[in-house]
Order: sequence, then C-alpha cells, then structure tokens
Amino acid sequence: MLGVALVTAIVVGVLIATLPSEEVLVGFAGVVSFLLISFLISRSDTTCVLLAATIFTTAISTTFWLDHRISIGEFPISVPDVIVFAYGLFALTKWFRDGHARMNTIGALLSAWLLYNSFFGVGIGMRAGNPMYAVLQEYRVVLYAAVAYFATLVLFQKERHLRAVMLSLVGAGLTVSIWQLAISVSGLGLRLEEMVSVNQNSLGRQLRDVNLPLYFAALALIMLVMILEHAPTFLGKKQWYAWALVPVFLVAVIVSNTRAVWVSLAVSICVLLLHSFILNLSKRSLWRQMVLAGACIVSGVFAYIVLRMFLPTMSEAALTAWDYTLSDNDSTSFTRLEIVQTLLKSFWDDVPALLSGIGFGNMWSGAIREGPYTNLHNTYLAYMVIGGLPGLMLFLALWISPLVSCFRLLRRALSPIVKAYVLASIMSWVVFSALLLSIPPHWSEAAFFGITLGILTVLEDPKRYGGVVVN
Repeated sequence: MLGVALVTAIVVGVLIATLPSEEVLVGFAGVVSFLLISFLISRSDTTCVLLAATIFTTAISTTFWLDHRISIGEFPISVPDVIVFAYGLFALTKWFRDGHARMNTIGALLSAWLLYNSFFGVGIGMRAGNPMYAVLQEYRVVLYAAVAYFATLVLFQKERHLRAVMLSLVGAGLTVSIWQLAISVSGLGLRLEEMVSVNQNSLGRQLRDVNLPLYFAALALIMLVMILEHAPTFLGKKQWYAWALVPVFLVAVIVSNTRAVWVSLAVSICVLLLHSFILNLSKRSLWRQMVLAGACIVSGVFAYIVLRMFLPTMSEAALTAWDYTLSDNDSTSFTRLEIVQTLLKSFWDDVPALLSGIGFGNMWSGAIREGPYTNLHNTYLAYMVIGGLPGLMLFLALWISPLVSCFRLLRRALSPIVKAYVLASIMSWVVFSALLLSIPPHWSEAAFFGITLGILTVLEDPKRYGGVVVN
C-alpha cells in the first residue's frame, strides 16, 4: 500500500505538471500529493514514509528537481534536500531520546570517507578560490550518503521497514518507466528522422529525458524477480499479477535509446540468468533451466514482433541508435576515453595533485574551470579528482564493503524476505559497478547509497539489532 500510494502521488504530480495550463494544474497536483502523503503519515510508520520518499525522489529526473526549487539566500533548495534533512533530523531526535547506534566496518569506512572529504575535499576547494555554493553543491554526494547511513542505523527496523524499502524500489522503477513511456507515447506521431537524428559526429534522440535515472527500472526488475523467486508470499495472491510489470520495465528501457540504460538492462538480465542457472543447478533442475531459457527466447521474439507491429517507427529508432553505437561514427565513447586518458596524464605530470586531488567545486557544480575533468563521466575517477588517490582508495573500499556484507549474510540462515533483499543488493551492486564507469556522481542518489549501506549494517549486526531473521 505504501509503495502504490507514493508512486501514485509522484506520477500524478509529474504528469499533471507537464500538461498545459501548468499554473492551475500544479496546484491540484500538490493537493493530491499532500493528501496521499498525509494519509500515509497518519496510517503508517513515519520512518517508512521518509525511506520511501527518499527512494522515490532519487528516481525522479534531476532536471525536474532543478526546475522546481526555491532559493534560501544564495543556496537553491530542492525537494530531495528537504527530505534528506527531514530524515536526518527525525533520526537525530530519536537518537537523543533512545540512545546510541553501533557501527560495523561499513560505518568505519564511511566515517573515514566523510572526514577525509570534509577536511581535504572541502579545504582544497575553498583554498583554490571556489565559491562556497559550488563546494557545497558537490559536497552533497558525500554528506547525504553519511546522513542517510547514520539515520538508517537509528531508525531502521527490519521487521517494520524492509518490506516498505523493497516495494519502494519496485515503485521507483515503475515511476521512471512510466515517465519514459509517457515521453515515448507523446512522440508517436513523429517521423523517424525526428525521433533519432544521426549527424556526422553525434546522435540526437528526441524522446528521452537525459537526466532521468532509468536504470532504476533494471534495479526494480532485479528486486521484483528476487521477491517472486525467494519470497513468494511477500505479495500474497498478487504475485502473479506482479509479473505484468516486467514488460513495462523492459519496454521503457528499450525505447529510451540511451546506451547507459541499455547497459544496465543487459547486465541485470545477465546476473538474473546467472542466478537462475546457479539456483537450478544446485537443485539439479536441468529441465527448469531449459524451460527458463526457452521462455526468455520466446519472450524476446514476442517483444520484437509486438514492437515491429505496433510501434514500427519507435523500433526503427531504437535500431538506428543501436547501429550508430556500434559504428565508427560514434564519437561519444572515444571522446570520453580521451578525457580519461588526458586526465590520467595530467595527474601523472602533477604528482601533488594526484596525491591530494583538486577538491570540491570544480566539476558539475556550475563553477567549472578549464581542465580534463570538466566533462568526466566516471564516478571512480571523479572521486580521484576530488580527493586524489587517498580519496579514490577510500571510496573503493566503501564501495566494496556492502558486497562483503552481503556474502557474509548469505552464510547465515536468512528469512525469505531478507534473502531476497540481499541477493537483489548483490545484483544491483554489479549493475551499478558497471554504470559508474560511464556516469558522474549524482547528488540525488547519494542518500539511496547511504540507506543501502545502513540497511546492510543493521542486517549484519545481530548483537545490536537482534539477528537477521524476519518473521
């Protein structure tokens, strides 16, 4: 109920805000959203609402939030900023009232990462003369992850909140999928040349929102399959209807004509098939594996036939984008590789910068200065630019830590729900590990990272949180 209501609130608000007569209809959308969220607060746990709101706002286009924000002094404030602040403040009041919350290895690594970036990343950025606004805008990727992590340690109770988190992840994928499908449907009357325009060194794609994190559709697909595979009672009698969401996720990703999103879907399908193969192999269910492989082939052929019959122009646009990606004319990938090579060479020639980084306030904040890092689409190298080799090493250690926790958890006797969440977390980690090679750090997703780290800390610490078995 929680996931469905919040999805409804956000989708209604987004769709109405994009219709004509915006000044009149936005007010109606705000009233609908306010009533739904008020209903949730009165009928549900406040922590559930804050967790769900954080996850859903993560899945909304960053451009949408930037276009709908207010300024307090020199600092523009958007909805994700308010939600993270509310989540942290609520946790702080509970911490003062109820006491402490222990940390494990993940918490120690995150604390070291936070302190290093707070002193060196912020300090070097300020010393370089970067505006305070620019420094703080970029510092959010670290601050929000830390706030969400410590707030989750204090507030999260697996028996009450894990279900809401899992449903919210599926709902977030549904939100971005509906958003993309709405964009695609709005352009059904366009010609192929208007949907996808191929120039000499570029590919123009009309029917997409470049800032929409559509890879959440792939993560939702993983979570949904893990729920249906390992916790069939999670959705009760509605589990068979939930399979109807799979085509929504798949079609939305395909028609997005976005390569990073295609990669997320391909990696997701690969890890799901690998998981199914290992699962069925351990059960010696070779016939089931053959049925699954046949079902995947039939589904793929069916999807292709449907697209060709009912959406021929759109399928042609997807094929055009795919052909361009594989051609020698696609200069985007080569340009980004050249940026990485230039960046590494510049650091090799400037050892002090390699060791210390250049701090916050230089890349995606708007206070861009000349350098090979201005258009860097690589999260790993972005943290090296900010904090040098120590900053990169700290991030890599923190990034690997949830994977270690997940494998430790799998050695224990887990309830079906916890096992589904842990397996989905491993697969999502694989998907994001590939994506981070081609996308910069996103401040709007930082809190989601912190929540994930916090949940795994709670599940792994039986002394502090009373074990990992959920009834």
